[in-house]
Amino acid sequence: MEHSSDAFWSTYARSYDRVLPVMPFYRDAIQRHIAAILACGARRVLDVGCGTGNVAIPLAIAGARVIALDKSDAMLERLRDKAIAHSVEGEVEIVVNNAEEAQFPTPVDAVNCLLALFCMTDGVAVLGKMIKSLRPGGIVVLTEPTRRFSEELLLEYGREVLFDRMQRVDLADDWDVVRNAGKALGGLIRQSEERTVRSEDLPERLASLGCTIVAIRESHLGQCRHIVACRTTG
Repeated sequence: MEHSSDAFWSTYARSYDRVLPVMPFYRDAIQRHIAAILACGARRVLDVGCGTGNVAIPLAIAGARVIALDKSDAMLERLRDKAIAHSVEGEVEIVVNNAEEAQFPTPVDAVNCLLALFCMTDGVAVLGKMIKSLRPGGIVVLTEPTRRFSEELLLEYGREVLFDRMQRVDLADDWDVVRNAGKALGGLIRQSEERTVRSEDLPERLASLGCTIVAIRESHLGQCRHIVACRTTG
């Protein structure tokens, strides 16, 4: 998303953490990622585009060592606070960098990436770096938008959950921030560029990188796909 101001990211990070965990589709996605990584017994995990740590922190609490990479200082500051609050700061290595430029650690047992590849300048190259960082038998867990992605469907559902069902008027200002960011992201997702990544392309791309698909399922009310793959060659 083309917002570079610290003020934007600081506000969005706070609102993101107040609104998104209330959304059933977001909670489900987080739990799928955590469950897939823990099920394979991963001890060393790379979380690319980790945001505020909603996957990284539970993994660290469960005993994994997590390398958490994101380019947003504001997002990572919230991750640091969570790590301290849960006494796992020693289990989370924070890396402030752009995924295209960062040198990924190797080998890792698992790579996590939840709705981050699509907004990278060269998501195809980053996907390749993720797989190269995996040990043989390691897994990558991804959720990415489909080509038919509709932010309006998700935003309408979110508004209904937050205000009609839960009556969370206290989150009205935060909802405005998240809604505006969601609209901007929707526009970004619909951009057609050679180096962007869509979930429909991932099985073929992962196979070309020496991976075997373990699981595919819909996510985010059918607007995204969740994919787990195992590195079997290379």
